[in-house]
Amino acid sequence: MRRARLLAVLLAGLAAPALAARLEPEAQLLLAPPRRAGGAALSGDACEGLAQAACDASAACTWCQSAAVPSSCYTLDQAKRLPAAVFKCDTKPSAAPEPALAADFRDGDDPGVRAHWALLVAGSSGWGNYRHQADVYHAYQVLVSGGYKREHIVVMAADDIAAHPENPAPGKVFNAPGGPDVYGGVAIDYRGADVTAETFVSVLVGDAAGVANKGSGRVLASGPADRVFVFYSDHGAAGVVGMPSGPFLYADQLLGAVRRKLHAGGFKELVMYIEACESGSMFEGLLDDNLAAYVTTAANAVDVAWMEDAEASDLTSETLAAQYARIKARTSQNFTYDQGSHVMQYGDLDIDAEVAGDYQGMAHNGTRPPAPPTAAAADADAWWAGGAANGGGGGGGGGGTGAEARHRAARRHAARAAQRDADLLPLAGAAAHAACPRRRAAAAAALTRETAARRRVEAAARAAVAGLVRHADVGHVLLANLGWAPAAVLPDAHPAALRDAFGGAAAAAPRDGGAAPAGANSLGDVAARYVEALLGPLPGRDGAPLVDSWDCLRGMVQAWEGRCGPLGQYGMKHTRLFANLCNAGLRPDALGGALRDGPCAAAA
Repeated sequence: MRRARLLAVLLAGLAAPALAARLEPEAQLLLAPPRRAGGAALSGDACEGLAQAACDASAACTWCQSAAVPSSCYTLDQAKRLPAAVFKCDTKPSAAPEPALAADFRDGDDPGVRAHWALLVAGSSGWGNYRHQADVYHAYQVLVSGGYKREHIVVMAADDIAAHPENPAPGKVFNAPGGPDVYGGVAIDYRGADVTAETFVSVLVGDAAGVANKGSGRVLASGPADRVFVFYSDHGAAGVVGMPSGPFLYADQLLGAVRRKLHAGGFKELVMYIEACESGSMFEGLLDDNLAAYVTTAANAVDVAWMEDAEASDLTSETLAAQYARIKARTSQNFTYDQGSHVMQYGDLDIDAEVAGDYQGMAHNGTRPPAPPTAAAADADAWWAGGAANGGGGGGGGGGTGAEARHRAARRHAARAAQRDADLLPLAGAAAHAACPRRRAAAAAALTRETAARRRVEAAARAAVAGLVRHADVGHVLLANLGWAPAAVLPDAHPAALRDAFGGAAAAAPRDGGAAPAGANSLGDVAARYVEALLGPLPGRDGAPLVDSWDCLRGMVQAWEGRCGPLGQYGMKHTRLFANLCNAGLRPDALGGALRDGPCAAAA
């Protein structure tokens, strides 16, 4: 009845008969009963006769007003076709769209996740650091085989080992005995001098302008419905991780980049795995649990552990928490920590309830056979049989049981060495086992130069601390601000007593038991303990950030490098000392003054 009346009113109310005739078919159409897909009419008019309140409450209906006919309730489909010049209908919010399918692989926990992105970084260079690049290339293969789109992975690596003269399999890189070449097919976006802390931050936050004219120019162009995975492998120290070129990446820079990325809608959740010495200090007391970020750190071996776990496990059901437990058991030597690594977690720990496949690829379902060995494995086998098996180095190939045994022996040898000494192992191996006398002599000379440089750095660091304590004003500041010193470390300590104890000496005995630098024998026991305490972790800061002022720490590093040259991957260990000096209230110019008189002139 309403349709007939409405049609009559519409047509009778039109002033022009020709226009009425032209609109009659359209009016009949708009007043036809709604129809299901396939053509069958819906039973009745679901909205006809509803009062305005009921009409407004129905998601399928809308209230339409008109001067020509009484206001009434219509279906949304009818309202779309009513003449706008005659009817004014209330608007209804559109139904939420169905979540789009993921651009790469379906997420294991959230069907609304749109895509998965990854940033892989090898923060070192040189043959002695083979393992870092091998790990990153291996990680790339793991993610691609897990379902990642190649264009969603950004790789930063110096790229100087595949073609290195020492490589027994030129153009190839291995990360397991008998394993495949992990270098082939890797798209390296930033290499050589472009691998810097500045590039890392720009790529992570998605700042394309920051990498203009560098490498591929690609960044993590992720959005609020995406997951992000970051893997970093390199040397580290208190509050910093290294880069092949340029300054260190500091903890406040890294966390600042994560915050910027989140606040710009750059990820739904972020997971980061970092393998570097003291990498936990990058997050201790800094990473809030409200940043939708979860971090696992370890000083060594977490790199290979997670990749081998991903290749062998069903990541569609194994959670990040389960993977963490496996990695921790493996890298801690079954929790004995006998030359093992303390694996730690930081950030939003609720994320570890999600399946690991969300970040490492859902195609890892435990059914894929291991990759076959490559033809280059024989060459790498010969390499392991020679110097590498005795001197460490990177991961070679190797097809047979003997090669695997040699590889494992080399890995055990490397595990027994401190991580900061790992890059000395290839030099030691080449000095003893290189194929020709010339190469053995060159390796021996390089090893001698490196160990001598390290001794000079140690002597300079201790001399600098000794000079600071002897200084009347600076020594007083140190004791005044380090309340722990008199009771916990230096009983009966007093600036004047300390100066007397030092007696003009330049340094204290090394904490690592090495040869004492010149002047050490004249140090009193109290002063020596004071120096050694400042070189290590101080009591009372558990759970707190490493340093109160990151700008002060940067200034301390600059003060050292201005007098002594770059800290490098060994000297970076003394960022702990610099942080302690900052926390004691010293300014970077105080360190610069202590270094001015020449304690590290030979360390440059």
